[in-house]
Amino acid sequence: MIKHLIWAILSASLTATLHAQQLFDIKFKILEQSDEEEPLKDVVASIAGTGFYARSGSDGKIEFSGIPAGNYIIQFELEGYFTKRIKRNISVSDSVYQIIFLEPREAELEAVTIVTSRNLMRVEESAIPIDVVGYDEMTERSIDKPSSISHALREQQGVQVQRTSATLGTFNIRLLGLNGKYTQLLKDGFATFGSMSSGINIAQIPPLDLQQIEIIKGPASTLYGGDAIAGVVNLISKKPIEGIVERDILFNIENTRSLDAGVYLREKIKWFGYTFSGLYRNQRERDWDNDNFVEYPKINRAFVSPKFFFDLSKNVRLMVGGQYTYEERTGGALPYIKGRNDSIYNYFENNISHQGISNLLLEVNFGDKGNLNLRQCINYFRRKIFLPEYVFHGIQLSGVSEVNYTLTRKNHRVVVGLDLRNDRFTDKIKDTFPERDYLYITTGLFSQYTLQLKRGASIETGLRLDYNIQKGFFPLPFLSYKQVWNKYFTTRLVGGMGYKLPTIFQGESEEFNFRNVRSLPSTAQPELSAGGGLHWFAPLPNFNGVNITLSQQWFYTHIFRPLMPQIRPIQNCITLFCDELAFVNSTGNIETKGVETRFQIYYRGFNFSGGYTFTHHTFTEKNKTTKMPITAPHQVSLLAGYELFRKFSTGIDAYYFSPQFRSDGSLTPPVWEVGINTQLDLKYVIVFANIENILDIRQSKFEKLAIPYPTFKNPRFAEVYAPLESTIFNVGCKAMLGKINRKTEADND
Repeated sequence: MIKHLIWAILSASLTATLHAQQLFDIKFKILEQSDEEEPLKDVVASIAGTGFYARSGSDGKIEFSGIPAGNYIIQFELEGYFTKRIKRNISVSDSVYQIIFLEPREAELEAVTIVTSRNLMRVEESAIPIDVVGYDEMTERSIDKPSSISHALREQQGVQVQRTSATLGTFNIRLLGLNGKYTQLLKDGFATFGSMSSGINIAQIPPLDLQQIEIIKGPASTLYGGDAIAGVVNLISKKPIEGIVERDILFNIENTRSLDAGVYLREKIKWFGYTFSGLYRNQRERDWDNDNFVEYPKINRAFVSPKFFFDLSKNVRLMVGGQYTYEERTGGALPYIKGRNDSIYNYFENNISHQGISNLLLEVNFGDKGNLNLRQCINYFRRKIFLPEYVFHGIQLSGVSEVNYTLTRKNHRVVVGLDLRNDRFTDKIKDTFPERDYLYITTGLFSQYTLQLKRGASIETGLRLDYNIQKGFFPLPFLSYKQVWNKYFTTRLVGGMGYKLPTIFQGESEEFNFRNVRSLPSTAQPELSAGGGLHWFAPLPNFNGVNITLSQQWFYTHIFRPLMPQIRPIQNCITLFCDELAFVNSTGNIETKGVETRFQIYYRGFNFSGGYTFTHHTFTEKNKTTKMPITAPHQVSLLAGYELFRKFSTGIDAYYFSPQFRSDGSLTPPVWEVGINTQLDLKYVIVFANIENILDIRQSKFEKLAIPYPTFKNPRFAEVYAPLESTIFNVGCKAMLGKINRKTEADND
């Protein structure tokens, strides 16, 4: 018995010894942590406590042979990348390669080509300071708020998305503290938004098809004509690219029981390509402060935009596209919207709009002899507003036709062009007021010259000569100078002039719903502007993977003979609405000046940016200076986010607005807006969830929004300076069916 026991112990010991002496093979494949996931060459892998080490080849593969069983720490090192260590229990040989990702120490910079300056160059090469919402950020923001571009814009320093109606949910875009009417909004360089459509169009633009957004803050009328006094916001659409197929379907639902359903398609087949975007939004009305007036209007909106691209030859390309938007938007008293018979709360604002846009772009490349572009855009906009005792019905028909030629010779670049712009408004409801119809026809001749000097300097100068048949001749010069002092410091100095043709379509007219808004006198003159700025940008040296950038911009704009509103009582009025609104050119001026400061830091998926904007916005007339209303002199933005392997991302956004002056001279309280967004990329599906206004800071907590005048049958609404909605939570998903096709094709190959 004892012999058998001793033999069993010896056998077990021998077996364990033989097992311990077994040797195994392990395999790794080293890839860069990026979208391309390229194999990394010359990565050194070592096994701690042993003499084993190996180096990866061009395919990124590393193999170890003859490794005894046990627990090990394996280290991977490559210059320019963070060292990675993994724990590994080795008890069997690998049959496949284990994937190891190495993260670059320096943040990968997205290559961004800008088109708004007409120079088609990298953003860092431009002589004009241009802020860009790039493709990666645009892709994320397009699903944060799929119904509008507001989220993508509000994160940009110095850009204020301001609510313009307390009950209809419209807003405008303010640059440099100036009123939204001074910002030129473009889509692919086409001026398709303006005049009557400017008050509501911005709230209707979905971001599904956008490649990037480019923002010029400062005078830019030389490039795109009038309306660009404060700057330009250019929405750049995606184009079909050979080898990239997108078939995206998006669903989004809010805790307000509102929903969005959208689709985006993109494909190129040899000489033909197309894109298509469509979105439907059903928004449910909501009254958060229980005053029987909604802050969140009822909306039904349908948007479709097909575009077709043709390579007519190797050097000739044609794009033909269109866009149609239908929307019905209803605000006012909650009992009325819900169909209840209420004798007190029966006020309503019902807005119905139709917009049709056609675009045509022909590009001819002559090689070394330059490029010729011909473009045309036609915009048809019909809008009806129904109030209890008033109806507004207007039609705007506008268009832009342009031809421009670009020639590049070594360090010289010249752009010359000619355009024809028209804007016709027809007031379909004729009342006792003089007719408000108008027609503006403007011809413009423009040129732009860019010279790349030695030692990092460049000069860009331009001149536009506009002639408006109704208002006369406008010369608009422009000059910018860029100096790259070294790779860590760049300055840009810009200056120019602008103008804006007078119309009744101002923010104050929107507040009146165009009721009792007087037509402009024949003596009304365009507003003129002169302004400029100094901008510096400093990407600091990379330190152990920490990337820091600093930037600052000083700005100044002076507007001559601004078109100012005057509210006057109507004599012998027998209705409830007894005020009229008229616009006249002031003998004074509007000035805005200030500074924007921005700090950004990135480290291993974590990013933070902080911004501060100071704005001094005043109106001076007869030696009396007053501060312009609803303009926060101090604004702070704080944005922090984290991204893990480009699969999961989360972020928090916080915005502070200092007290602002109301029109009556009183001060508003300070306001914070805070939101959280998250996204999870499951390869073929992105799941997202967001929370807006998590602190539930609402203007209705400070004051009444709806004021009886003298009863709630004819209310007046407070000026908007803070969020009107409470906390809104939305969740949704985006299915990327085009990726499935690419995977299938790769498997077939």
